[in-house]
Amino acid sequence: MDCCFSLCCHCVIHHKSHRILQIRRYMYNDVLRMKEAIKIFDCSQIQRRQITIPIRGSRCKCLVCGQSIKSSFAYCSMVCKVCVQ
Repeated sequence: MDCCFSLCCHCVIHHKSHRILQIRRYMYNDVLRMKEAIKIFDCSQIQRRQITIPIRGSRCKCLVCGQSIKSSFAYCSMVCKVCVQ
């Protein structure tokens, strides 16, 4: 995050003192580990997911994209929260 560019596993060793956010691929989606993301971003009001299964029958919707979410959250993802800010 301090350099604002991608690092491979060979280059990351030269950036030990930097804040690094690893983006992973999971089932064709880019995902973050919440414990890493909260060190850098305000992750409040973002629904955390263990599995990417839609919540069916929920009356609560993401404020940005309208995807079903649990009632205690406002956003379904980091992308939606960033779009608002």
